[in-house]
Amino acid sequence: MQVFLHHIDGSVALIDLTQFNSVEELLQTVGSSASRIVYQGAHLETLDSLQNNANLYLTGDLDGGKKKKKKKVYTTKKKNKHIHKRVKLGIYSLYSVDGT
Repeated sequence: MQVFLHHIDGSVALIDLTQFNSVEELLQTVGSSASRIVYQGAHLETLDSLQNNANLYLTGDLDGGKKKKKKKVYTTKKKNKHIHKRVKLGIYSLYSVDGT
């Protein structure tokens, strides 16, 4: 069974899988034991699930990622919005009535 192995630098190699018993042997012959092989979007664990003329991608191991951000703690209280106060018959305080 033959597969296409795509390297990190963009080169493609045709590999005969009948020579290999495990994924680790395949990685040792490629020359990079600190890498992983990706097949159909998942890391390849065994060679049993491969089909003829499959595309395998050699990727480097990545160490974790960035930690989650801590929730921000505010030191001052939130500013309250102005609340309109209802004054009964407040319109009469604006106008005055003369005797005429």
